[in-house]
Amino acid sequence: MKKDSISITVEDLELRDSGSFSIIANTNAVQYPTKIIMLHVHELIRDVQIEYNVSRLQSENICTFHLRCLASGDPNPSYSWSSHQIQTQGPHLNISLRPAENATLTCTANNTYSVNYTTETVVCREKLDYSSVLSGFPLKYLLIAVGAGIVVVVIFGATLAVCCRRRSNKGQGESEAGITVYEEVNTDGPAKKRSESVANTIYETVNDTKLSQNLPQTLYDKINYQRHPAVSTSTSTSSPYQEVL
Repeated sequence: MKKDSISITVEDLELRDSGSFSIIANTNAVQYPTKIIMLHVHELIRDVQIEYNVSRLQSENICTFHLRCLASGDPNPSYSWSSHQIQTQGPHLNISLRPAENATLTCTANNTYSVNYTTETVVCREKLDYSSVLSGFPLKYLLIAVGAGIVVVVIFGATLAVCCRRRSNKGQGESEAGITVYEEVNTDGPAKKRSESVANTIYETVNDTKLSQNLPQTLYDKINYQRHPAVSTSTSTSSPYQEVL
């Protein structure tokens, strides 16, 4: 502090230190007037980015871009836009382009002590790229979903057809095999041995051989009271039947 001036140095300031400050100074003999100082603290602008979204005016086939410039560091920088035909101030910018047109835009952010900028190119593409359906769901995802659904339906149909065909073949095989409980009884048919009978029946032939119709059907012969005893041709011949006169 000198006789006719007052100076002060402050270090390690932050943004919150901005504001009004009063300086009061005096000596043993002199009271100096109070000084009011407005202090502005700024940060360096470290990074600048451009965000945007696009909408299409269907009636005129025009793309409208809504752009916003964002800077990190100083919370209140100044923004400006520039391009081949654009010179404007502020963080927001709206431009319109026709299909196949493009624009290269530069956003600059600056404060008292620093400046930084970034560049972005926007293109108005064909309608397919910006079209959407059902609450903004992109068309390409809808086409993928439809294709996947068709594949699932085809696989399910083929599987069902194979299962039905196998079941049909199985039923036909069982019918041809003749699996029955009862077989037809044929009294005039020839007798079969047990090993030659049909395997898929419950009932089998009782005897392995069929008796001849000319042989006696019982263990006893017919009794004839008028019959004469037969002359034995051999004394060694024996018969299981008694002679009844």
